[in-house]
Amino acid sequence: MYHGAPLNDLTRTAKSLLARSLVCSLLVAGVTAAGVANAQKATILPLPKQPPTLSPLEITAQHVAAGDAEVHVVFAHEDGSGGVIRSLVEVVPGMAPIPSTKIEVTVTGKPILLVLGAQSSVFWDIRVASGVRLVKVIAQGHYQQFLSELPQSTRAIVYREDPAVGVGSLHLSDARAFHDAFHALKRLTGKRPTTVQAVRRGGEITVDGTSTITPPPTDTLIADTDRVGFALLAGGTSLDGLSISNCPRAVTYRTFKANRAFANGKLYAELELKTFGADPSAGDETNVGVMSLAPSPIGRLLAPASHLTGAGIPVLDANTRRNLRNGSVVSLAVDLDAGRLYYGIDGRWLGGAPDGGHGIPLVRGAEYVLAASLRPAETCPGEQWVANFGTKPFRFPLPAGFVAYARGAEPLSAYPLHADLSRITRWTFSSERGWHERFAGLPVAAARGGATTQPPSRQVEAQTPPASPCGDTAGYEVHAVGVYEGEGGRQGPARAPGRVRIEIKYEKTPVCLVLMAYEPVEWLVVRSPGVKLVHVLAMGYYQQSVVGLPDPSMITLWPGPKGSDPRAFYQYRDARGDPAFAERMRRATGKEARTFQNAYRAASFIVDGVASGARADAQRKERTIMCGRTTIVCDPSDTVICGGRRIPCE
Repeated sequence: MYHGAPLNDLTRTAKSLLARSLVCSLLVAGVTAAGVANAQKATILPLPKQPPTLSPLEITAQHVAAGDAEVHVVFAHEDGSGGVIRSLVEVVPGMAPIPSTKIEVTVTGKPILLVLGAQSSVFWDIRVASGVRLVKVIAQGHYQQFLSELPQSTRAIVYREDPAVGVGSLHLSDARAFHDAFHALKRLTGKRPTTVQAVRRGGEITVDGTSTITPPPTDTLIADTDRVGFALLAGGTSLDGLSISNCPRAVTYRTFKANRAFANGKLYAELELKTFGADPSAGDETNVGVMSLAPSPIGRLLAPASHLTGAGIPVLDANTRRNLRNGSVVSLAVDLDAGRLYYGIDGRWLGGAPDGGHGIPLVRGAEYVLAASLRPAETCPGEQWVANFGTKPFRFPLPAGFVAYARGAEPLSAYPLHADLSRITRWTFSSERGWHERFAGLPVAAARGGATTQPPSRQVEAQTPPASPCGDTAGYEVHAVGVYEGEGGRQGPARAPGRVRIEIKYEKTPVCLVLMAYEPVEWLVVRSPGVKLVHVLAMGYYQQSVVGLPDPSMITLWPGPKGSDPRAFYQYRDARGDPAFAERMRRATGKEARTFQNAYRAASFIVDGVASGARADAQRKERTIMCGRTTIVCDPSDTVICGGRRIPCE
């Protein structure tokens, strides 16, 4: 029920906001496509008349329902390969055009619903073969999507925001999202899609009713249900599966989830807070609660490790946190049958006891997992949660009708207990290859249950990694440095590169130097007289540059995930013991990194063949400020938005 403005006013407001967001999206998409348009010769096509764009308030279940139609899906991705784009479409005269992606539909004998999804703006050039009954097209993306002229009998639904029904975000941000795509599309249309395909934005593909991509088997990746503890998808340190810590020091807070989730039952657990001298009431990132899970087996297993206060239901606020001290025990009683979450501190229930019918409301029938988070550590030791899921006697009486979390009936396998992510990471990220190559390596199966076949030979060839930029120099070692940003850099619209000085003193073997950053960085490389430097590879999300070397052929620049090489990635957190990082480094350079030094921000590093890990003197200098009742952790060089105003972080 709406209060205040009538529905018609809300609809008009939504349309106005959508129109303004369209202009913004066109500006962003225009900037992206400008380089493509200038660099490649392509036909510029005018935009045909578009179907009306629906606001979230206007979309109903009937709009998106498949009915008796068969569902076929195409995702357009940006692989950064720089391939030739057939044609570009001028959405607004005078603005940079967007790529045209050709979709040829050849499925006959049944009505067809075509779902199209992309991150950036795409002009979907849909060609319908003779005899095809295309009854509906749904196009959705983070930025505005556009369609070619469709048959008169075809209904078009184009939207950007999350609708009141169905699902939003029909673009794939990473391979983990692909696992859950079948389930999301079923929730949207009411039917599991018959085929799902991926195409490079600006490319072309045929929807023939047979070609599809199938996710890999997951039966070997399900968590061990005989053990219960905290899973380590969010990073950090675990002592025995039941203890989590914010050390080693982190630049952001960490969230940990239990490896069991539940959809029903009445469950109880206790978490003891150890503070080691820290003030437990100082930061709202230190919290406990529950998080909802994706309603699919693969979604439970591979769901991103998001923060508790961002995607979950934390129970501690500023008032209750004042009751915490070193050794305090937080009790959680989760009544999924009634849809209620109860909590207490040191034996005293706050906000209502489990038998009182109050508590925090949950969605009945949804799947939840117990979670705990910790703020960044200023010093180590910092803070620690020690969980008791019921494997030992509880400190306080078990509420009537509740059972220990470890003994809940029908647990859902949510996550692997320990950080054995190598099997998952190797498949899903595959050393950060571009989207085109990731999907090219997946098996192509018959859509109606046929046997899985090998992909065509051209797809197999696409998986072959390029030669290492480090060359074939015998005995070289890889030494890596990663930062989020360099000293003196500037973020935001007026983004400017920071600077980092790299002094190489390691003379024992030839050095291949790998430099990584998120923000643009100018790397100054200097060498001691006895150093043999075979190559420098610099990569990041934004453009990197290397100065100080007389021979430009010694330098390779990979602009980032959207850049010219599918092996590009960046890392600025401590990666010791991370099998995915080791695999990515092998893919990029041919060898694992002997040393890896990292910091959020730094001005200089010394590569001596010994130093590795986080730089204690180069960590991000964070401060905590209050915006009303909201706690903001920021860097003194940042500006933050508070109450619609920019304020300094001080």
